[in-house]
Amino acid sequence: MLIFVLNTVAQDFRYGKVSKEELLEKQHPKDPEVNAAVLYKEHKVSYNYNPSIGFTLITEVHERIKIYNKEGFEWATKKLVTYKSRNDEVEVTGIKGETYYLENGKIKSDRLGKEAIFDDILNKNRASTTFTMPSVLEGSVIEYTYTLRSPFLINIDDIHLQYTIPINNLKVYVKIPEYLVFKNYFNPRSAIQFNMDQSSKTFRTSNPKTVREIGGRTVKHSYSNSKIEYKENTYTIEEKGIPALINEDHVDYLNNYAAVLTWELQHTQFPNSIMENFTQSWDGVVKKIYDHPEFGNELGKSRYFESELDDLLKKVSLPKDKISVIFNFIKAKVKWNDYVGYYTDNGVKEAFKDGTGNVADINLMLTAMLKYARLKANPILISTRDNGVPLFPTMNGFNYVVAGVNLNDEIILLDASDKYSEPGMLPYRARNWQGRIIREDGTSDWVDLMRNSNSEKTTVLNVRLDDKFNCKGTVTEVLDGFYAKSYREDFTDLNNEERIKKLEQSKTKIIISELDVQNEKEMDKNIKKSFKFELPDGAEQIGNNIYINPLLFLTTTSNPFKSEDRQFPVFLKHRSSITNTVNFMLPDNVKVESLPANKLVTLNEKDAMFKFVVVQNGNFLRVTSELKLNTIIYLPEDYEMLKNFYNQLILMNSEKIVLTKI
Repeated sequence: MLIFVLNTVAQDFRYGKVSKEELLEKQHPKDPEVNAAVLYKEHKVSYNYNPSIGFTLITEVHERIKIYNKEGFEWATKKLVTYKSRNDEVEVTGIKGETYYLENGKIKSDRLGKEAIFDDILNKNRASTTFTMPSVLEGSVIEYTYTLRSPFLINIDDIHLQYTIPINNLKVYVKIPEYLVFKNYFNPRSAIQFNMDQSSKTFRTSNPKTVREIGGRTVKHSYSNSKIEYKENTYTIEEKGIPALINEDHVDYLNNYAAVLTWELQHTQFPNSIMENFTQSWDGVVKKIYDHPEFGNELGKSRYFESELDDLLKKVSLPKDKISVIFNFIKAKVKWNDYVGYYTDNGVKEAFKDGTGNVADINLMLTAMLKYARLKANPILISTRDNGVPLFPTMNGFNYVVAGVNLNDEIILLDASDKYSEPGMLPYRARNWQGRIIREDGTSDWVDLMRNSNSEKTTVLNVRLDDKFNCKGTVTEVLDGFYAKSYREDFTDLNNEERIKKLEQSKTKIIISELDVQNEKEMDKNIKKSFKFELPDGAEQIGNNIYINPLLFLTTTSNPFKSEDRQFPVFLKHRSSITNTVNFMLPDNVKVESLPANKLVTLNEKDAMFKFVVVQNGNFLRVTSELKLNTIIYLPEDYEMLKNFYNQLILMNSEKIVLTKI
């Protein structure tokens, strides 16, 4: 009976009823490795009726979270991002929170104060409220509640049913009046299935009215008290033991695979009103976006840039050169303010004048300039990686826009918000499966956002092995595509000493000097990098033999795919081609005892290929390796083959050149 009572107390999830058992818990009983766990989450959605203002969408959230260690402290900060329009906004109310801990065996708590709650305006359509729980320690339990009051009745936010930490107890209640008909669906990419119960009941409330009649000079007042009655549909989820969403290497975006419940409005029909249909196709979605004054209208403006652009266009005539000139002009003229969106903030004219703007300001301006230059340019709507993959037609499916130019039967993708991009190359945040191109005639189509060509990295090492078997030599490296972009992002702002230090840290026990980098700021050119190096431990002497790794510090030594199995698709950043050539000049006091065998390994014939070749000519050795990754996405069922491919690659890399002293 005592055990039963204790368990009952431990399961009391009313606000403020945190138990000593919860505070004493040292690790999660089912997942000991996690840093925190949600002990209880309750998410309620309902529509509150007020006779004077009508319906208001209410979202109430209550969460209780156990913090096991310092790495779990991040769960003590909550950020709520809300929508606002010119006249209305979502209101965050009723924030209440406490941190519980044990002191001398007794439960103590510190309350969340107003000074720890911060409101911020992100842009004209987004605001945020952030709060951080006080006095968080290892072993603490935090608990908070908040309410969102929204005038935007048709927008029920996605309900997240899974986190990167376990959820022990989950309750979801959604109550919708019959006047709004929603379609709901769980994320089809999630591995977790949920049961959702549905019921309905009649909701009744009174509706007092005051009628004012004006006739001549007489004012009459009359009062009535009618009753409002409608059917309310209720959807309920009650689950226990929801596992954490486990991160895996090379995932496009982890939350794409989380359990999420999405609501999409189909139609509305209020009393004494005609049905308004919200069921959408993708063409319907993009048409609404295009017709918005902060999208389509901005594409038609050109006077603000004409004089400056005319001067630039006088110098070029080929379409390819026009694209490059306009693209570089905007990147230099207008800087990105870190805000995404497909609607402009202050408008393209103001962004051009101020020299700063959001993604839509910059890329709609870019599209307008390309059109002005008589190029076939159109905007392309995109969902960034952290916005998920749009599976169904919805306005929220997109949150980003880039430009696309038709040239030689190819669509060249352009994003001028990215400092280090070049035509045909999108930043990583925007390379998310497909985008939707919108043409002036109202038609739209899907566009592949992934670059079709391989990004190439070519490295040549000329190595001399001295009489003491130390390796010295020179390196020449040529980078194009995303390899060049990555180098510019990581090294452009560093001085030469800092660059050398960073390069030395990435390569084991190497001394680098005389670093030279060419074409670093010419985005349309390949980066050429060269330096001298010394590798004291490049050769290992055991007895009369000398062992050398044939690719030296270019060797792939570990498999990036280590787990036994795979739940999510493998998503590589880009297609790639990596060619390494190492030319060895051997001293006269050695002879070649054995060389690694020449080999070729492929994955699914054409998805990937690795070739390894060693050629000897007297005291000269040439080692060449070539790795081509022609596919970006590998499904979980291909994971074992991909893992084995890398195992074979590493095995080939590990075979030694064996020399004997003479």
